[in-house]
Amino acid sequence: MPESPNPPDLAPPQSFRFNNLVYGQANPHPQHDLMTPSSKARRYRALSIFLLVSTVSTVAHSVAASRAISDPQPATAKEGMPVIGETPLPEQVPYLNKKEYFFIGNGVAGAGGTADGKWDFLVGPDYTCPNYLSSEEISLVVDGAERSVTMNVHRARNTGIFYGVTSLGDLEVYLIDHGGRGKPWTARLVMIKNRSTTAAHKVSIRAHVTPQTGDGRSASFVRDSSGRAAGLSLKLDTSLNCMGNRVCQNWAFRYALVTFNDPATTVTKNGGTFNVDSGTTRIAPGGSCNAALYHYMHYKNKTDSDYIDLTRKRNGVRDAEGCIHEWQSWFAGVDAKYSLDHIKDQRARDIVEGGLAIIKMNQARDGGIVSNERAYDLSYVRDAYCGLRGLSATGHFDESRSFVRWLDHKYSVHGFIPNAAPDGSDTYAHQSGNGSGPCPEANAGVEVTALHLLAARDYYNATRDLQTLTNAGDSLRYAMDVQLKQAVTNGYRLEFNGDETELAAGDVGPTGYNGQLSHYWSMTSIALCSASLDFYIQYLTAKGANPAAYSNSLDHQVLNLNEELGRFKDALERDYWRTDVPEFPDGLHDWFRLKSDGSWPRAPVVNFALFPIYYGTPLKNPERARNDVYAAKQYFCETTRLLPLLSAPGGRSLGHDLGYLLWGLVAVGDSQQAAVYDALINGPTAGCWGTYNECYDGNGAPNADNGLRSFETGVNISAIAKYWGLGGGPVPETAAASPSIPAGTWVPIDDNHAGITYSGKWTYNTTSPGYYRANCHFSSAPGSYAEYSFTGTAIRWIGSRNDNHGDADVYIDGALRKSVNTRAASWLPQQLLYEESALPNGKHTIKIVVKNEGFQDVDAFVYRTRKPLP
Repeated sequence: MPESPNPPDLAPPQSFRFNNLVYGQANPHPQHDLMTPSSKARRYRALSIFLLVSTVSTVAHSVAASRAISDPQPATAKEGMPVIGETPLPEQVPYLNKKEYFFIGNGVAGAGGTADGKWDFLVGPDYTCPNYLSSEEISLVVDGAERSVTMNVHRARNTGIFYGVTSLGDLEVYLIDHGGRGKPWTARLVMIKNRSTTAAHKVSIRAHVTPQTGDGRSASFVRDSSGRAAGLSLKLDTSLNCMGNRVCQNWAFRYALVTFNDPATTVTKNGGTFNVDSGTTRIAPGGSCNAALYHYMHYKNKTDSDYIDLTRKRNGVRDAEGCIHEWQSWFAGVDAKYSLDHIKDQRARDIVEGGLAIIKMNQARDGGIVSNERAYDLSYVRDAYCGLRGLSATGHFDESRSFVRWLDHKYSVHGFIPNAAPDGSDTYAHQSGNGSGPCPEANAGVEVTALHLLAARDYYNATRDLQTLTNAGDSLRYAMDVQLKQAVTNGYRLEFNGDETELAAGDVGPTGYNGQLSHYWSMTSIALCSASLDFYIQYLTAKGANPAAYSNSLDHQVLNLNEELGRFKDALERDYWRTDVPEFPDGLHDWFRLKSDGSWPRAPVVNFALFPIYYGTPLKNPERARNDVYAAKQYFCETTRLLPLLSAPGGRSLGHDLGYLLWGLVAVGDSQQAAVYDALINGPTAGCWGTYNECYDGNGAPNADNGLRSFETGVNISAIAKYWGLGGGPVPETAAASPSIPAGTWVPIDDNHAGITYSGKWTYNTTSPGYYRANCHFSSAPGSYAEYSFTGTAIRWIGSRNDNHGDADVYIDGALRKSVNTRAASWLPQQLLYEESALPNGKHTIKIVVKNEGFQDVDAFVYRTRKPLP
């Protein structure tokens, strides 16, 4: 894995800078490779509902004080922060819960450890890899005496680097762990400042490295050109398995070279531990020194001595500074409407920022996204998709493009969409059905296939990049066709995938589910299939293909996909809508039907009811999404601030339950969203760094060693972002239901408001960045209409324009007022399409009728309560 060294004129620095006193220099404009967004989504017009109305009544969020368990505040004050080259070291983020393992990664190499500065984890090159390390601990040898370096390690704000600071007598010590994006190394920069004004000290830095041992592993000295033992080489052979040593055979010999960038580095061995020592430096009173411990990961592209030479050419300060800049550029490189500045709750912002950093680091260089690097270092499709929901909800879309390309490549190799696959190799594919062996197409062809299409949907709706989807056209077509093949054959019914987290992470036996996949029809598989078919029709139309005469590539049936979507909508209501549960007389979509006799579950899996609204399933009766949310929220416990997986209180909960619920509550404008938001932010589930675990016991204790998760963290970030209105939508409004709206004000009514009647064929899209509150209804069926009644003096229709739009007739109080053409050369969201502003104060009705086969959408209506007084 060749790596370009720093330019030869950048010799290893001798010092750095504290408190604006210069002790060394580094390039003030380091190269920002790979982490800097190469092509962020095009900047949409910053036009929000608030610009379309004169004034809007908003309801401020009530944010409860944090009650989560926190460790002490960081030890460093802002005024005491050093400057790395020309860049101030960002302040430390407080711990958000009890200390846990941290992870740094750059897509090629990854590492981490405990929050006291010790490492116990090292992988690479590529993320799907056995762990090399048992432990690694930094110490100093000061005037001949070894001193242990322990500290509270925190994440640096607005970055994905971690650092700590401590004092050893006169010496102030910073330990900064980082990895430049796309580089084959991780680094630990040690910076030492002598605070004494009178005493000099002789200091060297020592790393105690204890490799993991056993068959398939070896460790050896590496000698430099002078013959001195100057580095440690760790080797993994192909007898090992990658994921927890359970599955996915290591496909090649891999190596890690551990050494300082100091030319005087030496290595000795004491039992099973190797001591890597930098050279000794005399630090004068007020002086400083630094060295960086590099971990070069490679496939033997060069000799170990070559990697020692590369390491010695590295500038540790510049590398750390460059990594800070990469992260700051990544966080800042989004449209202003996605800025985290919109989140006014500092704790919530820290959670979102920290969670985003971990998801970003969980993405490998080939585009896959691991579930979490320590326990599940394969890229699971569901975990990756939900991680991407968090990224896209905050304006980061390049990662979705990379993932779509990655999964398309896996399909081209394996001929199917795997449940999971390694990052860095095509030698293995993890099957569905909650197992590693082959499984029936009925299970392999659901859920993950739909999520491939939904990842494409979310990316396309945000960027309108049709070329990326066209390039992945074969895998997208397979993903749709295999679902259609199974569903049509089975009367529009599908089985479970078998590895749904809800089924794998908790005991659902009390519901009547026995784990035999062939015994059940799955509501969630149909909901996901419908959502993916809804988008596939959109995709075909955008390409100029005819969805009304579509040939399935697997069974060669010719289908009218618009009609098929209607049948899926009918089947979802026919098979899974029930009104016979006493607790929910208004009904809900329940999660399975037993094939043998059509019987229902004995108890719900609570968050399964939230699948249709979260994943954007088009419903025959859109108002029923509100019933699903109502059903799920009944199980939310404000005392424990948890949503149990099953209906029984005190049981296990999943890390994404609250995120699903919050997202749904915001989508339907439910007043309980504030309490659920408080639980998600201030309750027991938020982790130390802003991530969430897979599941939690009834008391909120997380399952061990399964944190830093892409899936749960992404869902929860997407819900927090929706709550705060990131992406162009305001924070959830309740003004429309208020009995005391001030005269002359305008009231926004989202397209999912219960008062809007949709007749004909309409599609409800709940994941449409750029639209008001990221959702809309759209139709191209002539004669379909949307109708809304209001009391006031004026009304506005808000929707989008695009090149596939056409004409609509607008009626006010039954009279045709105007035919509106909504066509434009490109997509323009949140446009004022029609306004009627001279109505007498009273009750009126607006009706939008699709006139021809061009698309129309309803993003929102905005009405004025009463003409203001002069």
